[in-house]
Amino acid sequence: MKRKAWIDIMRGICMISILLFHTEVYYNGTEIIDYRLYVFNALAAIFVISGYLFCSSETFSLPLKLLNIIKGIVVPYILFSAVIGVLKDLFYNGSINIASIFVNILSGKASWFIATLITSEVIFGIILWITKGKTALISTLCLLLLILLQPLANGYQPSEWFYQNNLWHINESSMALIFICLGYLFRKYEKLFNIINKPSSISVLLLILIFIKYIEYVYDMKMVFGPLMTSSYLMFICDSAVSILLLISISKLLPPISFLIYTGRHSLVYYFICGGVPLVISRLLSAAGLPYNGFYPLILLAFILVYAVSTAITFTLYKMYDKIR
Repeated sequence: MKRKAWIDIMRGICMISILLFHTEVYYNGTEIIDYRLYVFNALAAIFVISGYLFCSSETFSLPLKLLNIIKGIVVPYILFSAVIGVLKDLFYNGSINIASIFVNILSGKASWFIATLITSEVIFGIILWITKGKTALISTLCLLLLILLQPLANGYQPSEWFYQNNLWHINESSMALIFICLGYLFRKYEKLFNIINKPSSISVLLLILIFIKYIEYVYDMKMVFGPLMTSSYLMFICDSAVSILLLISISKLLPPISFLIYTGRHSLVYYFICGGVPLVISRLLSAAGLPYNGFYPLILLAFILVYAVSTAITFTLYKMYDKIR
């Protein structure tokens, strides 16, 4: 499928949002802008994009899709997680625990988001294969899995059946599956949604989203994607769906902004380093006599450095990959 600029723009916006969140967390010790305002929305949007791009043609081959998941996500997950695991051990402990790194990778705990992406894509691929692409059956099965897994998956006031081990982040995958399904369906019926790609529709979607966020704040609703903790599945999905439609509309109306497109096209690498780079930059700024003191422009300075360093690392890695390919 030919690349669409709006997809890379949207993915770039989401990735930059996640980098900002991690910058705040590592520099300040906790987030400053409330997680509910944008973080879980950005994560949900990335899963929607994965669903949109799930099939490159009308014919679906489960073996081919599984092979693509292995080559495109599993192999990078293993390689990056091994390198990052070694660096983390050296940074925090001054020694390397190979067994611990190996167990984290095999259990999917080395990266909750990537493990969730792998698990949910595999499950969705199996659902597509079983249903032979029938829309009603796909939607029904994804929704049934979300409902049936809710007592096991939701960490908010967990039930006695809550799955604490959460191997390969099956808990988060139950929610991600819905968003992959929504992305898949959006692509299938995209022409019907073209009506929202105008300023007046954006204004309406924004007002609806503000109202939803207001309700969440009034009732202090929990909205966390990883680990999955929500006091209302319905609000979680409605909030995410409206914000994603808004983001799609904005991304389609924006001109092709080069840095957003570059970030979106290489978002997987950005995600792998979105913890390590903010950690190092925050430590360096503190060591240089610039610890965070409540003056938010310092966060913006740290974020600019984080984004610049992350982009330099990403660019270097892809150049190296092109040479050895």
